[in-house]
Amino acid sequence: MVAGLVAFGAAEGTDAHAQGAAGTPPSTTAPTGKPPRRAARVKQRVVNPGLVATLPGFEMLPDGGSRLFVELSHTASVTEKKDARTLTYVIQGAHVVHRNNENALVTVHFNTPVVRARLLPVRGDVVFSVDLRADTPSAWKLTDGAEGTSVLQIDFPKGAFLPAGEYDPAAEGLQVVSGAPPGSRVPPSAVPGDPAPSPAPPANPPSGPAGAAPPPAAPPAPAAPPASTP
Repeated sequence: MVAGLVAFGAAEGTDAHAQGAAGTPPSTTAPTGKPPRRAARVKQRVVNPGLVATLPGFEMLPDGGSRLFVELSHTASVTEKKDARTLTYVIQGAHVVHRNNENALVTVHFNTPVVRARLLPVRGDVVFSVDLRADTPSAWKLTDGAEGTSVLQIDFPKGAFLPAGEYDPAAEGLQVVSGAPPGSRVPPSAVPGDPAPSPAPPANPPSGPAGAAPPPAAPPAPAAPPASTP
């Protein structure tokens, strides 16, 4: 009888275990052997404290020529590549801190062979790409600035580059455009000055609506009657 109880308990335990396993729904996903996927990390831009391209710009020169420039935090090594209507200047080891400085300089409305220019970060360097409307000679150089800074300058000769009758902003003194509003150079004509004084009003302003005829003069007083003779 003891053996029967042991056998019964073993059978009951086996049935309970089987029932528990049966109560769990079977898994339909085949094991892949790969670890679970982690959330994607947001790639952050690493700011290098080295050479910085601080400001690109464009200006018309007094002799009728034009100039592109890039202000740099210190002296740099620059190489030039020329195609038919594209100039490329590789500023080695430089980077751009403010993304506004990567905006394009659109100069199509100025009397210059330059259509647009833009700073582009490329594999640890900064490329200053220049698009031209005509195959025009150019000359570039690096000049020393204040406190160890330097400026990449690209000069273009004067010429007739605008279509006939097209508006030239330089005729109104607009000399410089830039892709970086914070700290950018501002054209002299774009600096708001003191408002022009208003013209002084006339000493004796006419009454009535503007353009109205003046009122007629008052009729003369009647003459006194002659004195009677007694």
